[in-house]
Amino acid sequence: MANADDFRSLAGEMATMYKDRVKWHSMLLRTCEKDDKARAAEMAKLIADFSGEDKARAAEMAKLIGEFAEGDKARATEVVTLLTGFSEEDKARAAEMAKLIADFSGEDKARAAEMAKLIGEFAEGDKARATEVVTLLTGFS
Repeated sequence: MANADDFRSLAGEMATMYKDRVKWHSMLLRTCEKDDKARAAEMAKLIADFSGEDKARAAEMAKLIGEFAEGDKARATEVVTLLTGFSEEDKARAAEMAKLIADFSGEDKARAAEMAKLIGEFAEGDKARATEVVTLLTGFS
């Protein structure tokens, strides 16, 4: 009978150990569920915080982009103004150059006329000297 008592005692210990394991496992599951709920709440809070920060960053970026766009418009207007000014200056320079070229052309015509007159005078002088040389040579001969 001693074997039967040992077997009964062993079966009782197994049943007790099984109940302890079930109790421990149930407690572990509750702890895990509680931890999971806490982590889920913490993650939801972090996500909400990140979402709020993202909205703030998005608003700030939109503001910066708007400021950059305004700055670009101002710079574009300034460039157009400068280009218009350059164009007007170029037209003034072109008119001045045309006037200078016309003046130089007029001066060149005046110089050409003066040169023609001088050449004509030299030619007349050369004719007179040639006539004089002929007269002298005729006299010598």
